[in-house]
Amino acid sequence: MRFFSLFFVFFMSLDLSASEKEKILRLEATVEQLSIQLAEKSLENKRLTAALKEAMESSRRGERVTLGCDLDLLAKNYAFYGHNSITSFLKKSGEKCTKTQLITISKSYSYMSPDARRLLEYYKSL
Repeated sequence: MRFFSLFFVFFMSLDLSASEKEKILRLEATVEQLSIQLAEKSLENKRLTAALKEAMESSRRGERVTLGCDLDLLAKNYAFYGHNSITSFLKKSGEKCTKTQLITISKSYSYMSPDARRLLEYYKSL
């Protein structure tokens, strides 16, 4: 009987430590998930801060305020998809770009399709 009671106490202590280990694993997973969410929100905050800064600078220069012309996205798409990405970018976001941004696009990308050049000139003329 004494052996049984010792075995029972030992078994209960194993179960308790397994439960604690499970709690620790859940807490570690939660911390990891929250760290990922924090990194995503920090990145979004930096992007929004940069967009707001650009909008304020555009406003000071007397240009229209735009937030939808992401030149970094254009650069990434250009690196992956090539010159056709310029045309699709201008179709989606060209009217949201400032003249300064459009000039930057025309200077940064020497080769682009005739459609992209026409769209670029059209949006510059607005």
